[in-house]
Amino acid sequence: YNSSLNPAFVPGRYMHLTTPRTPFAKGGLAQVPASVTPWIRFPLFWLALHLLPEGLYHALVRRTLRHDGHFVTYFHPWEFSSLSERAAELKVPRLVRVNLGRPMVGRLERLVAMLKREPGAEFVAIRELAENVRR
Repeated sequence: YNSSLNPAFVPGRYMHLTTPRTPFAKGGLAQVPASVTPWIRFPLFWLALHLLPEGLYHALVRRTLRHDGHFVTYFHPWEFSSLSERAAELKVPRLVRVNLGRPMVGRLERLVAMLKREPGAEFVAIRELAENVRR
């Protein structure tokens, strides 16, 4: 499977507004895109959790989960590390430095806790989403 697709418009990065938002097959390969909100396709990947107020991010995740029946996101290990203390020195863009390190650990812990409370939600391996795609 491939899960590197972001079916959204992010200036300078992605322009995938016509790509399906939910898992699909292409060339015999299951495509499991990162979640974006229904209709406006706002991306719910790592940067959104850094920048949005948590309540808003959680509401968007719940809405997407209820609409699509799944939620797929990803993070980078460096977002949670003490490397964040050297972010300026390493020339990490200021926009990306928001909530790095321990604050991001807390945000992820609260996201997981919220999802565990969500009725009918369960954590599964991405393989399970990929297996449901007709190839």
